[in-house]
Amino acid sequence: MNIKKILNFYLVLTLTLTMGSALSYSDSVKYYASVFSSGVWGIFGDIENSGGYKNVSPLNTSVTYADLSTQNGSNFYSQNNNSAVLNFDIVNNPEKSFAKPGANGVNIMSFIFKPQDQDFRLKNLTLKIAGASPDSIKSAQLTSDGTVLSTGDGVDEYLRFKNIDYRLNAGDEGTLNVILDLNENLKVGNRLRLDIETPDDIEIEAGGSPYKINGYYPIKGKYLSIVQSNI
Repeated sequence: MNIKKILNFYLVLTLTLTMGSALSYSDSVKYYASVFSSGVWGIFGDIENSGGYKNVSPLNTSVTYADLSTQNGSNFYSQNNNSAVLNFDIVNNPEKSFAKPGANGVNIMSFIFKPQDQDFRLKNLTLKIAGASPDSIKSAQLTSDGTVLSTGDGVDEYLRFKNIDYRLNAGDEGTLNVILDLNENLKVGNRLRLDIETPDDIEIEAGGSPYKINGYYPIKGKYLSIVQSNI
């Protein structure tokens, strides 16, 4: 074992002990340790994972091939081995990610759902407004193939889409669009975004039972940049 490996080991050990003294031993800490372990033990090349936890990368703007899971820890919802798996993503068209103040019918982003082994149902959805004041949105709709499924109710800094009742059979794929009408009070340079703040904000059923999307929260939506009116 060379000097570099020894120094790396003691550096990682010191950081790990420091964090352990600052945080209680919870599922969140165990998840941190499981992700961190590949770097620690990889120095010696003899242990890839510790404690049976999987290494996963933080999910920022989207969750792809996400397990439907139950709560375990604080911000992270860990994977389970349930056969009900959902492909879920948040997308937008970068060429249409700009709008002027007062624009109508702006598609800020789209949700893509594809259930694998069980039928899927989206019941309710709450999105947190970020990057601009809540009153900058005149109205909001959740649509599928041009059909309005739900109109967003503005409550403080949130848009609440209720009674969506969007269903997919196992193996099917569907896209839901978030369409906004904007107010004139938006300022050039604002970057509007809609986030899924907590797992409870996207109410889903798989096979008739409630499930939570695996990932780090908030799950951030796509940006809409506000530009001058001549664009």
